[in-house]
Amino acid sequence: MLNFIFTLAGLLIIGGAFIGFLAPPFIANKRFRETEKAWQASGTGEPPSPPGRVGLTLTSAILIGLGGICVMTMNGAVYYAEPGYNYLVQYPTGTQIGETTPGYHFKWWGSAIPFKKFITVRASEKLDKSVSASIPSIEARFTDAVVAAVDVTARFQLPTAHDKFLVMAIAYRTQENLEMSTLIPVLREVVRNSARTMTAQDYIAGKGGEFENAILDQLRYGTYILDITEMRPEGKAKIADAETDRVIDQSQMVRYEVKKMIDPETNEIMRKPTALADYGISVTQSNVSNVDPEKKFKDMLALQRDAAAQASVKKQEAKRAEYEKQKIIAEGEASKAQIRVDQEKAQITKLIAAETAKKEAEIALQEARIQKEKEKELAEKVKIAADAEAYRKRKVLEADGALEMKLATIEAVAGKIAQGWAERPVPQTVIVTGGNATDAAQYTGSPDEVKIMLGMMLADMAKNQLSTDLSVPQGARAK
Repeated sequence: MLNFIFTLAGLLIIGGAFIGFLAPPFIANKRFRETEKAWQASGTGEPPSPPGRVGLTLTSAILIGLGGICVMTMNGAVYYAEPGYNYLVQYPTGTQIGETTPGYHFKWWGSAIPFKKFITVRASEKLDKSVSASIPSIEARFTDAVVAAVDVTARFQLPTAHDKFLVMAIAYRTQENLEMSTLIPVLREVVRNSARTMTAQDYIAGKGGEFENAILDQLRYGTYILDITEMRPEGKAKIADAETDRVIDQSQMVRYEVKKMIDPETNEIMRKPTALADYGISVTQSNVSNVDPEKKFKDMLALQRDAAAQASVKKQEAKRAEYEKQKIIAEGEASKAQIRVDQEKAQITKLIAAETAKKEAEIALQEARIQKEKEKELAEKVKIAADAEAYRKRKVLEADGALEMKLATIEAVAGKIAQGWAERPVPQTVIVTGGNATDAAQYTGSPDEVKIMLGMMLADMAKNQLSTDLSVPQGARAK
């Protein structure tokens, strides 16, 4: 954009100088010829004088054109530093500086070589043009000699300080040189060295996170120095989880033990430094997107998977059979326990019923005893009350005036009866049958005789039926 602006401005200035030199004389001469034709047609007056030099002189036009050329070349003196880029600026005098701030800067017709502040290197099966550098997948060999194609992406950050960036930029000159000579080789070395720390079986078994951490750790702090020891086990090893006593002969097996060497003085992992640390290039992130082992390993994994699946099926069947067996045993034990529980419930029911009956009998006996005691107390109370009443009556009878009270009572009763007989309706005519008149006459009597007879009857009734003692107690004094 800046080059276009300066070029357009220079062309406009050069065009203006050219027009300023040629256009005014041409216009002036054209007007003179028109004026001359008009004078010749009229035939009067003085003839017009030819015009003088108008417009820019040749010297002025040349100078203005040179100025336009200078403006056109100003795009070589100024450059625009885009955000996200650092620049190595080299002046015509040989001076070099590192520019890390965006905006317009002078280079005075020198060169400004751009470097991205963040460079992304991607290793994958398909090339990716959207990143800074794209390479094929990295082949890595694990400890068990399995070769795999590793797809990995790493992001590098260039130094932000002017002096450190200048040292790096002078060493590599261009970003492409930096990528091809350092970033890509370091990434390949780190990926391959990380693969040597484990077997492909370990990676498949769940150590993928350790593999990715090893790559990022070595990119940042340097590659591990590894100590690889060859081991040949002796003897025979029993097959794990085998129902029989089958064993494996280990005499033909070769194993490799990989250890990270430790510095005895600092007790830290020994590393080989990389050029990244020398030039202040830091690693912001790394990601392993895919690890594709070779075909033979995949076939072996398929066989292992099938064998493991079959073994799993057999184990599941064995577990199912054992479960059925345990289920039958458990159901039998449950039935026995249920019978036992039912019998115990029946026994407990009988025992509770017996204890309840016993308790009820004891309660009834206790209530009977309480009732008996109550009845005894009541009888005693009745007896005491009867004795008291008898005692009272006896005392009353023994008291003064008892006989008079009794006689007065009998007399009052007799009077009431006599009054009743006296007031009763008596028939006027009495007919007596049988016998003679003399016999009938002896049964009749006067009312006084009837009163006497009734009084005797009442006295006798009071004596016999009421058991009234009409005798006067001794010691009773007559009034």
